[in-house]
Amino acid sequence: MGRDKPRDIGVYLEEPRSPSSKVKPVEDDEVGPPAPPPPVENANFFSRLFFANIDRVMFRGYKQKLGKEDLHELHPDNKAHIVAETLQLNFDTEMAKVRDAFALASTKDEKQAIAGKVFFRAVVKSFGKLYILPIVLMVFWSALSLIGPGVLLREILAFIAVDTIEPYVGYLYALAMFFAQFFASLCIHHTFASGQRLGLRLRGAVLGSVYRKTMKLSSINESGTSVGEVMNIVAGDAERLFMASTFTIFMFGAPLSFIASNGLLIGYVGPSALAGLAMIVVLSVIQGVLGKRISNLRKQAVQQADERVRLLNETLVSVKLIKFLNWEDYFVGRIGEKRSQEVSFLLKLGAIKALNILVTIASPIFVLGLIFVAYIGSGQRLTPDAAFSAMSLLGILMFPLAVFPQAVKWVSEARVSMKRVGFFLALPEIDEGKGNEQAMETISVKVDNGSFRWLSSPDAEVILKGISLNYDVPVREEEKGKVVAVIGAVGTGKSSLLGAILGNMYEVGKKGSVKKNGTIAYCAQEPWVLNATMKDNILFGLPFDQKKYDRTIHACSLTSDIELLPAGDMTEIGERGINLSGGQKARVSLARAVYADPQIVLLDDPLSAVDAHVGKHIFEECIKGVLKGKLVFLVTHQLQYAKHCDSIVMMGRHCVDAVGTYDELMTSNSHFSQLIKAHTSEGKETKKEAEAEAAAAEKVVVESVGVQKPKSLA
Repeated sequence: MGRDKPRDIGVYLEEPRSPSSKVKPVEDDEVGPPAPPPPVENANFFSRLFFANIDRVMFRGYKQKLGKEDLHELHPDNKAHIVAETLQLNFDTEMAKVRDAFALASTKDEKQAIAGKVFFRAVVKSFGKLYILPIVLMVFWSALSLIGPGVLLREILAFIAVDTIEPYVGYLYALAMFFAQFFASLCIHHTFASGQRLGLRLRGAVLGSVYRKTMKLSSINESGTSVGEVMNIVAGDAERLFMASTFTIFMFGAPLSFIASNGLLIGYVGPSALAGLAMIVVLSVIQGVLGKRISNLRKQAVQQADERVRLLNETLVSVKLIKFLNWEDYFVGRIGEKRSQEVSFLLKLGAIKALNILVTIASPIFVLGLIFVAYIGSGQRLTPDAAFSAMSLLGILMFPLAVFPQAVKWVSEARVSMKRVGFFLALPEIDEGKGNEQAMETISVKVDNGSFRWLSSPDAEVILKGISLNYDVPVREEEKGKVVAVIGAVGTGKSSLLGAILGNMYEVGKKGSVKKNGTIAYCAQEPWVLNATMKDNILFGLPFDQKKYDRTIHACSLTSDIELLPAGDMTEIGERGINLSGGQKARVSLARAVYADPQIVLLDDPLSAVDAHVGKHIFEECIKGVLKGKLVFLVTHQLQYAKHCDSIVMMGRHCVDAVGTYDELMTSNSHFSQLIKAHTSEGKETKKEAEAEAAAAEKVVVESVGVQKPKSLA
C-alpha cells in the first residue's frame, strides 16, 4: 500500500474472516489476453464514414453469442474515470465562485437552483467543444435534406411536364437528388452517433462523480438527502441527462430546417403558406405549454418516488421490529399510498405525453390541409409540381416537428436533473486534513486548537472545544507504533474526537486545524455487515492474502466462530447481520479494518461488545499485536488496558481534560487516579460476584445429580 497519500477507507471498513482450514484460497480471475484496441483507432476514412469498423463484432454477434473476449479496449475519452475527473474538476472550479451564495441560501430549492447552474456550466466546459461537429453535421443535413425534395424534386416535375428539355438534364437532376439524399443520410447518422457518444460520456461522468461523492460524503447529512434520492440520481437523472445530451443537438438543426422549409413553401404556394405557418405557431405554443406541464409533473413524480423509496428503505431496515409489533399492514398502507400518489402523477404525465405526440404526428396533416384550402380559396390552380413540392416540404417538416418537442421535453427534464445532481455534488465532503504528503516521513495526526460541531449552523452546539493533540510515528521506526487510549465518562466527546479526526465534523472558526498523514481505517461503535459472505465482508474488495487473512482472523478472535458457521467464512451474513451476535459483528468490523492494513486506526469502543476474555485476546493479539507499528486511537471504557497504552487522552466535558502516559496521569491528575481506583474496585466486586454465581451454579448441578461435593472443592 502506498505511503504517499492518505486514504480514508476506515469509514467504510468492517467484518469477519474464516480459518484457512475450512476454505481454499480464492484465486483472482485468470488474466486473459489484452483486449484489442478500439476499432475506430485502426479504421480508415471510409470505414469511419460508413461505420464499417464495427462490422466484425456485428457479424460475430449474428453467428454466435458474444463473450468477454469480444470486448475491445475503450478509447481514453470514453473511460468513466477520465470523464468523471474532468467533470468534477470543472464543477469544483465553478462551485468555488458561488460557494458563499450557496452557503447563504436558506432553502433547499435555492441551493438546488444555484448548484444546477454550476453543474450546467461544468458540463459546457467539459463537453461543450464536442458539440461543434454534430451541430455542423446537423446544419449540413438540414440543407441537403431540403435541396433534394424541396428543390430538385420540383425541377424534376417541371422537366417531366416539358418535352423540349434534353434528357440528360433529367438524369443530372436525378443524380444530384441521389447524392443529396446520400450525404444527408450520412450526416444525420453521424449526428446521431455523435450525440449518443456525448450522452454516454456525460452519463459516465455523472455516475462516476456521484459514486466518488458517496465515498467522500460527510456523515453530516444536514440536507436530508436519502439513499432513495441517491438511487434516483443514478437510475433516473443520469439517464435523463444522457437523453438530453443526445437530443440537444437537434434543437439547433430543427429550427433551421423549419425556417428554410417554410421559406421554400412560401415561394411555391405564395401567401397561402402563411396560413399553415400560423397553424404551426399555434401548435408550437400548445407543445410548449405541454412541455412545461410535463417538466412540472416529472418533478412532482420524482419527489414522490424519492419519498416512496425513502419510506420503503426505512421499512426494510426496521422490518424485524415492524413484524414484531405487527405493523405490516400499516406500513404497507403507507407505502401503497405514496405509490398511488406517484402513479397519479405518472398517469397525468403519460396522458400529456400522449397528447404531445398526437399533436406532433397530426401537425403536418392539419398544416397541409389548411395550406391547400387557402391556396384554392384564393383562386389559384393547384398544379402537380406545387402540390408535390408542398407535400415533400411538409414531409421534411415532420422531422423537426417530431424531434423538437422531444428535445424540449428531455432538456426540460434535464434542468430538474441538473439541479439534483449539482446539489448532491455540492454537499460537504469529509475533510481529509492532509499534512505534508511530499515528505511523508511520519504517520501523524495533529489537531491544533480545534473546536468542532456536528452541524454547520452558527447556532449549533459546539461539541469539542480547544482540542490540541499531536501524535506521530516515524515511518522508519514504524514497527514501534503507538496506541492512544481515549477515555472519559459517557457524553464527554470520545466518539466525536474520532469524528473530528476523520473530518466528519465542522470546524468552528478558522484558527484550528486537523492534519493527518497516512491511510486511515475506522471501526465504528455500531458495527455493520454487508449482504455478502463473511470472507467478502472482511476483504472488502481488497486482494486475498492467505497469511494476512489467517492472522487477522486469529487476532480478532473469529476462528472458532467461523468454524461454527455452516459454510465457514463463505456463509452469507446479510440482512444486517441478524445471524450474528453483537460481539461477532463487532469483531467482523474490527477484522475488516485490520485486514485493510492502514497506517492510522480509529477504534470506537470495540471491546464493549465482547466478553472479558475475548477483549483481552483482542487487545493483546490485535491492538498490541497485528496493529503493532500503527498509530491506533482506542476509545474504551475498559480502563484495565489503559496502563498498557503508550498515551492516554482523558476527555472532560467537551474538551481534553488531560494527556499523558499512565504513570504521568496517575501522579499528576487526581481525577484520573480516582477513576482508575474506582474501576479497579468495581472490577474486583464484579469478579467476586462472578465467582459467587459460578459457585452457586456448581452447587445446583451437584445437588441435582445427588453427588456429595468433595471436601477439596469446598
